[in-house]
Amino acid sequence: MRIAIDAHSLGTNSGGNEVYIRNLIGALSEIDRENEYVIYANPDAALDLPPNYKIMKIKTRNRWLRPLFLKSLVLKNSPDIYHSQHFLPPLLGCPSVVTIHDISFLAHPEWFTGREKFIFKFFNNSIKKAKKIITVSAFSKNELLKLEYFNTRKDKIHAIYCGVSGIFNPNIPGSIIYKVKLKYSLPDNYILYVGRFNVRKNIPALVRAFSFFKRQDKTGFKLVLVGRRDWKSENLTELVHKLGLSDEVKFVDYLPYTDLPALYNAARLFVFPSFYEGFGLPPLEAMACGIPVITSHTSAFPEVLADAAMKIDPYDTKKIAEAMEKLLSDNALREKMIFKGLEQARKFNWINTAQKTLEVYKEALL
Repeated sequence: MRIAIDAHSLGTNSGGNEVYIRNLIGALSEIDRENEYVIYANPDAALDLPPNYKIMKIKTRNRWLRPLFLKSLVLKNSPDIYHSQHFLPPLLGCPSVVTIHDISFLAHPEWFTGREKFIFKFFNNSIKKAKKIITVSAFSKNELLKLEYFNTRKDKIHAIYCGVSGIFNPNIPGSIIYKVKLKYSLPDNYILYVGRFNVRKNIPALVRAFSFFKRQDKTGFKLVLVGRRDWKSENLTELVHKLGLSDEVKFVDYLPYTDLPALYNAARLFVFPSFYEGFGLPPLEAMACGIPVITSHTSAFPEVLADAAMKIDPYDTKKIAEAMEKLLSDNALREKMIFKGLEQARKFNWINTAQKTLEVYKEALL
C-alpha cells in the first residue's frame, strides 16, 4: 500500500495541526516498515524517517496554489490512499482520508475572521469527498453527525484520540528547567497557559480571574501566557494594563516544541479555560508533566480529561479564580489531582493513534 500524507503544517507554528501530523508520522514510522509512504512537506521541514518514507517538498506556501501543487504530486506518485487535515485537493483520483479536529468554525462562526470563514467553505466538499473521516474525539464525531446537511454516515467517521509525546514527563532535569526559565526570563512561581491567543481560548477571562486571584495571593504568583498571537489578541495587552497587571503577567511568543516540557515542569498550575476544543492537547501535556490542571466543563474536556482536571464554567471568572486559589493552597487536593493527571495522560499515546489510523487506511481501500 502506498500512502500519501499532507504534512504542509510542519514548521509553520500552527499549534495542534502541526503537533498532530508530526507525531502521527513519527509513530507510523515506528510501527510500519512495510507500506510505502510519501510525505508532502514544506521546503524547510525537517524529518528523519526510515527508507520506506519518501519526502516530497511542496514548492509553494501559498494556501491557494498549494492544492494545485499537491494535486500534481498526487497524480505523479499514484498513491493508494491520500490523508490530509481539514481539506482535500480536487480530483485526487484515489480514496482519501481527512482528519477533522473540530467544527468550531461552523458551531461558532463569530470567532473567526471573514477570510477564515471563506476558506472553510471548502470544508463541505472535503467531507463529502473523503472515503473515511477521522475525528480526534467522540465529541467531534457527534458534532459532525449533528450537521444534517453533510448527510454523513456514522460508519464513515472514526474517532481516534491524539497521543501525548513521551517528552512530556515529570522527570525533566533541574538543569534543563533552569536553562529554559533563564531563556524566557520566567518567574519562580507561575500559573501557566499554553495555546493560541484567539477568541475561543477565552484568555481575557483567565486574565480577569488572575486579577481576582491576586487580591488574595500572598505568595507572588505570576501568570505566564505562551502562544502565537491571533485575531483580537492585541486586546489582551490592553486588558492586562487596565487591570494593573503589567508586572504580573508575562507573554511568551510561540516557542520550540522541545522547550515545552521544561516550561510545564516549572509551572505550579496550568489553566486552560477554552470555550470549545475538539480534543485539547495542552492540558494533557501539563498532566503528563505532573502539573495540576484547571479546564472548562465544555466540549471534549469531560471526555478526554475525565475527573483528572478541575472543571470550571469558562464564563465565570470568579469561579476560575477560586479554583486557582484552591489548587495552590490545598496540598492534599493538589497531590490528588497530580496523581489523577499522570494516570489520565498515560492513557493517550501516539503509537495507539498510528495503529488505529493505519486500520482506517486499510478500510478506505475496501
